[in-house]
Amino acid sequence: MEYKRKENAKYRKAVFPGTFDPFTKGHLDIVKRSSNFVDELIIAVMINPQKNPILSIEEREWAIKYSIERAGIENARVISYSGFLVDLLKEEKADFVIRGLRGCREQEEEFNMYKINKEIESSFEVLYLFADEHLKGVSSSLVRSFLKFKGWEEKMEKFVPFYSFNIMLKRFEGLKGRFLEQGFREELYKKIVKIYGNLERKKYN
Repeated sequence: MEYKRKENAKYRKAVFPGTFDPFTKGHLDIVKRSSNFVDELIIAVMINPQKNPILSIEEREWAIKYSIERAGIENARVISYSGFLVDLLKEEKADFVIRGLRGCREQEEEFNMYKINKEIESSFEVLYLFADEHLKGVSSSLVRSFLKFKGWEEKMEKFVPFYSFNIMLKRFEGLKGRFLEQGFREELYKKIVKIYGNLERKKYN
């Protein structure tokens, strides 16, 4: 159901935060669904010094940006942020946070985080969306675990969007050719490689 704001209704803005290492089909499903009932959705790649992500901030932003563009989601944008989530909401003048839930253990963790944020900022609110039934088991940690085994590419491709998958291929296998195997136009492939190449040079030079 597409969200249509009533005349004179308040502009609704939400933040969907996460590490997104990598961005999965589960994440994309939450973005699609939540974008239908807000005017603007901010997908925030949160920078956590305690975590050691396998993908750079730029790689994650890139994968998310082009995944939502390919999905036809026009009211979402991608940023990166280092700091408290409650401060991000204030800076963006967002109304609430979007979070996805997959199971009981995650619900307890999320509730604890909600209580902490609510203590910091009384206006803090969260809208929880349960994961789609066929995506309940999909998580970034699951996807990363595939890298330990031979033939990880075929398994991983089922659980991450096209651009996340190709970022992982480029990082761990260097198989740019897979872009073309998916039937994408040559000019789009060149654009993708150019963008990614610029990110890669920025990172390693």
